[in-house]
Amino acid sequence: MIEIRAPVTAGEWEKYYDIRYRLLRKQLGVAKGEEKKPEDNIAEHLAAFRDGTPIGIGMVYEEGKNARIRFIAVEEKHQHEGIGSLLIAALEGLARKKGLKKAVLWGDESAVGFYEKLGYKNAGKGPVLLGKIQQYNMEKEL
Repeated sequence: MIEIRAPVTAGEWEKYYDIRYRLLRKQLGVAKGEEKKPEDNIAEHLAAFRDGTPIGIGMVYEEGKNARIRFIAVEEKHQHEGIGSLLIAALEGLARKKGLKKAVLWGDESAVGFYEKLGYKNAGKGPVLLGKIQQYNMEKEL
């Protein structure tokens, strides 16, 4: 059974940021600690827990009139189990509660299809992550 909720304990937060680092930053050569961003302070964070252990993460924050979803990651051995979809749906729900009407995110080429299956539209090229990975602007009306 999967539980979607915010990390609470210091240990849960440590595992949350460890997932972000290992799955989204380490392969880019980012130093440990640089996976934390200023937006973390204004974001709502969620994790997917199985048996009390975080296995997937994501966050959302208000960016102008939009909800910016970032740092979606699911442990490799738990991918293709619907956990990423659950996290996105929960983050979109938080955005709706704030009255936000549109969700925006960046996805690399390998993730565009995943986001399209969730109702996102590819709005063209976005930033190049650390000069290495082309991101695409994905948008969805909430």
